[in-house]
Amino acid sequence: MEMAIGYFGDARLEKNGALIAQRVSERQAVCVRKLADDRSEQVKFRRFLSNEAVTVEEMVAHRARLVAAARSPIAGCRAESTPKPCWPMPARLP
Repeated sequence: MEMAIGYFGDARLEKNGALIAQRVSERQAVCVRKLADDRSEQVKFRRFLSNEAVTVEEMVAHRARLVAAARSPIAGCRAESTPKPCWPMPARLP
C-alpha cells in the first residue's frame, strides 16, 4: 500500500509525509523522537507537522481515498478468470 499521507501542495511535503508514515508503520510509534534517526530528522518531522499547509483533513481524506480504492469490488479481480465474485458477499437475511 502507498505510504503517502497527502500532497499538501508541495512535493517536498509529500515526501516528508510519506517518510513519517513509513516510520510509523515500521516502528509502531507516533513520538517524533522515536520516529527520527537523529536530531536533524526530528527537526524535519517537527517542521513538517507544524507547516500550515499540512492539515489533518488532507491526511484523513487521502487515506480514505486509498482505502476506498482498495476496497472496490473490482480491485484486484480478473472477471475473465473467476466465475464467482472475488469480494465478500453479504449474508442473506431470511
